[in-house]
Amino acid sequence: MQLAGGSLLYCPRCHSPGFHHGRITAYQRIEDAKQVTEITIDRDCSTLRLTDGQYNPSRRRQDLAIQITCDECPSGLPPFELTIDQHKSATSIMWRESPNPNAAKASPPLSIKQRG
Repeated sequence: MQLAGGSLLYCPRCHSPGFHHGRITAYQRIEDAKQVTEITIDRDCSTLRLTDGQYNPSRRRQDLAIQITCDECPSGLPPFELTIDQHKSATSIMWRESPNPNAAKASPPLSIKQRG
């Protein structure tokens, strides 16, 4: 990850500082549990569901993923995510390609709340 002046992030593809935040996903897991509670906020909708943790950045703990779309990258490229991950009391911040949310093995939503 590249930082400028300790505050700006740059696109991992084209190194532009211009991008937009999208979907935010929080993954909650009791250490080593098989099921993960996944909370997703996307535009005006939030969803809570139990999953197998397939897209959780960590295999053991709680994590966050913020979907990013770059202003400078060519259109048609998939979005990527900024992830915040915990492992053995250390926190790491990394980029990853956005996983396909339609491929997740998830239970039906436990709750859905529309804003507005």
